[in-house]
Parts: sequence; structure tokens; C-alpha cells
Amino acid sequence: MTGVRSSENMVFTARRADDYADVSAIYNEDITIDKASAPNATPYYRSMESDDFFYDGSRICFMRVPLKQGKKTRVVFERTFKAPEQFCRLGLWQRFHTLSSTTIIKVPAALAGRIYVKPYRFREGMTLNADTLPDGAIHYTITATDIAPLRKEPGAPSPAISEPHIMIGGYFADTDELYSHLASFVSEPEDYGADISALAAELRAKAADDQSLIDTTAAWVRHNIRYLAIEHGEYGVRPAEASQVLAHKAGDCKGSANLIKALLKSNGIDARLVWIGTEGKIATGWTEFPALSSGNHMIAAAMLGDSIIYLDGTTAYCPPGYLPPWLRRRSVLIENGDRPLLSSVPDACRERDTDTLVARFRIDGTELKGTIERRASGVIHMALQQTLSNMPPREHAAFVDRYLRYPKKSVSVNNTDIHAPRGRQSMTIRADVTEAASVMRLGDRILLDLKPIRSTAIETVSVKDRRQDYCLPISYTSVYDYIVEIPEGYRPEQLPETFSINDEWLRADIEYSFSDGRIICRAMCAPASTYVPLRSLDQRNASVRALLRASDTRIALIPE
Repeated sequence: MTGVRSSENMVFTARRADDYADVSAIYNEDITIDKASAPNATPYYRSMESDDFFYDGSRICFMRVPLKQGKKTRVVFERTFKAPEQFCRLGLWQRFHTLSSTTIIKVPAALAGRIYVKPYRFREGMTLNADTLPDGAIHYTITATDIAPLRKEPGAPSPAISEPHIMIGGYFADTDELYSHLASFVSEPEDYGADISALAAELRAKAADDQSLIDTTAAWVRHNIRYLAIEHGEYGVRPAEASQVLAHKAGDCKGSANLIKALLKSNGIDARLVWIGTEGKIATGWTEFPALSSGNHMIAAAMLGDSIIYLDGTTAYCPPGYLPPWLRRRSVLIENGDRPLLSSVPDACRERDTDTLVARFRIDGTELKGTIERRASGVIHMALQQTLSNMPPREHAAFVDRYLRYPKKSVSVNNTDIHAPRGRQSMTIRADVTEAASVMRLGDRILLDLKPIRSTAIETVSVKDRRQDYCLPISYTSVYDYIVEIPEGYRPEQLPETFSINDEWLRADIEYSFSDGRIICRAMCAPASTYVPLRSLDQRNASVRALLRASDTRIALIPE
């Protein structure tokens, strides 16, 4: 199998008025544009790059096609995929409202016993049929009708996991063949070079034991190697040499993983490369679908006794021993000589993904005053550190203020102290706060609006005209601890009832008590599922609204 020929014919109709259709096709070193035509349209060829840290050589053939109302206009792209191993997934979504779509994949007789086609997340009105011809060839025909245009919606998951696909497998018979292909791009030098040896010795000198050495080696790479991906052609699968990554102080995931491997091996640690597909970006595992589309990332692994320690060189703020959510439970191919070691990343460190708020308040007139301490660990810690690093220092204070005020607006924040030492498991923010709209006086009554649930991950999602599923960008457990001193001579008229919910979408509790002139509130909330199908959004919103209503309950204080 040396290539795949592709012919794409699109027929456009402008229904209401004359218009234009902007159409395009991707090409690169492994994909050629053989034909691009449309009436009264000129093909333009442009680079696709939109930032300065990722380059894969992809380009775009673009045409602005004029359309006449009520008349059909045909657009044709013909391409050749010169690397057939990359032809393993076809998306069925379109930028335009598509009345009907027919895709035919023709597999010649010589490959009919090997190449197969199967659907992924097909919707109503989509069909796949296989017809065997007299000569033994198989034609797979995929039809779809009334496909709404794909558009970006808030919280929409990646189309790679949420939209209908055609999966083309069989180029690799199994994971062994796939691994052989991937491993063929990995070179193992006899000598990593003097610079790597010197750095490895320096790291060994600072480490108390092998575990400490593994942690400090990964941390050094994360903190000193800038992410820069040059994946043109075979460099999409070939890791850069470790010595080159160290010399340039830059590399992509493959280069960073290769440098971690080289440094550890130089210190006598059994270190290997690991191919993986990340959560939220890749829909299939290596054994489920042995194809290149089942992976998008490379990390390293240290084999220490009976343990496999996974190390991602691109997670700049990942503390020692922590596994980010996008790696957990994922299928992995581990470098292992001629045959891969098949495994999966453990579902560990979930308990570290917490945002803890400790607040000590007092009612002062019509204001709630006090101190708060917010401690972020795990994924929320990494997200905050990454966000701060991506913005100018002059904007840090405003961002932290917004973080501490949420979801309230009439809050002043003073004397903020951020404690976030590099390599620690968490960051802590302390501040003095005044909440101006949290206390209301009605005659001799005082109304306290505490709003204990203050998580940015707990929000409703508008379903009006929505077409896509919803995926939380980040998931963590929020824990709240409040003590509110109330004015002398007052007591709560009635404390809110204990609230608890534990369903398919949400886990949460709110509990109040009163003792020695203080109202004590303990609360927690956590998403039970990060992926919500469109059909379930109303149900998930109902759970969120119930929690927010409970959090919005005001407490009436009356004279004793």
C-alpha cells in the first residue's frame, strides 16, 4: 500500500441571495493537491501556522467561490495521501449546512482482507454499508443527511472525540506492527555526549536516592526546556536527539521525553519512551484501534523495581509524583525492545485535585470582613500557575483579585500574599477581604448572604440553540470552611437545612451549625462527570441549579 487517492466533490447552492463559499483543503509534505477547481475561483496556497511554537509544515489550498442564488456550483479537490498510515480517520463534520453527504472508500481486492472501515459516534441518518465486488474489492459507502454546520460553542469538546468519524484501520495488523513503525524512528546513540553526562552527574549529586533523582530530572526538563514543536514530515513521529534538545534548550513532547530518558539512562535508571493519546483529544486506545490516530503525545517512563513512573516533560508546573488528568487511565505503548509493553496509566492523584477555601469573617455594619486563605493543589494549582505565567506580571494582581472575589463582585481585596514555591504540591493565597453586598439590615434584622459555593467549575450551560456536547475544561474538588462571627446579642432565626446531592453529574454538600456566637459552614462540591452529552445538559443544569439555590440561601439573624 503506497498511497491513497482522494477526490472530493462539493455542490453548493445559495438559497436566499448571491453569496460566497470559502472552501479549502489541507496539504503538506505527505499530501499533495492534484486538482483544485471551481467556476470563477482561483486557488490560493498559504501557510496554516498561527503561532510561533508549533510548526508541522501544513498548508492550505483556499478558494473563495462565488455562488448564484438557486444555481448549483461544483467545487473539486483531488489529493494524494503519500503516507497511507496517516489515512486512518475522516471527520464527517462540515463548515456548511450539508443536505446530503456520500463518502465511498474503495479497498482493492489485494487489501480487502486487511483494511476495514468502521463508524465512530454516528448519528441518526448516518449509515455505513460494505459491498463486495465480483473481483473481491470492497466498497464502503457512508451516507449522511441534514448535517448542521460545526461551530464553536462554549465548553464544546474536541471534534476528535465528539463528532462523527469514519475510522480506517488495518494498515497495521496489530499493536506490534504499529509499535515497530513508531520505534523505527527512535535512534539509540552509543554515547549521549559530554553535556548530557555532565548534567546527569549534576542531577545525581543533588539526589538522595533513585526516586529523588527521577523527580529532579523530570523537573529540570520541565523548567528548562521551552516547548517548541517542529514536526515537519517525519519529525511528527521522530523524536529529536536528546543532545540537540539540551543544546537548543527547546523541544516538543518527543524531544523532552527523549532528554528525560537520556539523563536517567546516563545515571543507570531504566528509562523508556512512551506513546500515549491524551484524554479529551484522542478517542481510542492502542489495542482498541492500532493506528496513528490513537496517539498524539509522548512522555517518558522510569522503570523502578516493579513500578512504572510516568514523566511528562511538557507539564511545566507539574509537582513531583503527580499525574495530570489528561494522562490518567490512558492506553500506552512503552518502549520495550522488539515488542511493546502494553499498559495503561493508573488513575492516581485524583485526590490532589482540590481547591480549598478557609474564611474567617465578622459582620461589621453592612459588610462582611475578614481573611481568606485559598489553597490550590493538583490540576487547579497547575492551571493557576500556567495562567499567571502566560500574562504580564502587571496583570497578576487583577487576576488574583478576580479569583478571590468569584462569584461575588462587590468585594475589595487587600494585603494579598501568594506562596507558590517551585516544585511544591500546592500554592496558597492569603488576603484580607471586605464583602460589601453580603450583609443587609432590615430594621433590627440582619440578612447574611454567604454564598459558600464559589467554584468556577460549577456553572449552568445554556442549551438554547446548542448543538454540541459539553466538556468541563478542568475538574477538581472544592472544599469550603467558613466561620462567621455575628454581632453580640444576635442569633440565627433558622439555619438553612443541610443540602446534599450525589448524582451522575454532581457531588456536593452544604452544612451549617451555630456555636458561641459563630455561624460555621462546611461545604464541598465536585463534578461527578466531566463529559456531558447534549441530551443530558438539562439534567446536569438542574443539579447545578439546585446546588446554587442552596448556596444562595440567606440567613436571617434576629435579636436574642
